[in-house]
Amino acid sequence: YMTKDAILDKCSLRTLEVLSKGPLSSSELKEYVDVTWTTYSSRLKWLVRKGLVNVRWVERSTNERPHKVYSLTEKGRKFIEEYLK
Repeated sequence: YMTKDAILDKCSLRTLEVLSKGPLSSSELKEYVDVTWTTYSSRLKWLVRKGLVNVRWVERSTNERPHKVYSLTEKGRKFIEEYLK
């Protein structure tokens, strides 16, 4: 079980809030936070490891590489709903 204090950094909370509205790519998510790419990448990986965020590869058009799309897990959704109360 995770307490609110365990992920109370601004970047993680903002990411969970944004993802509560629907899945986004890392570049789309990055528009909502004011941190470096290196910092943000580590935050996303941490949220995935903690089971709050899911990541999957999605194909784009035929000439582009697939990209990662992030979404909330059920655990992440419950957490952010409780936090935003």
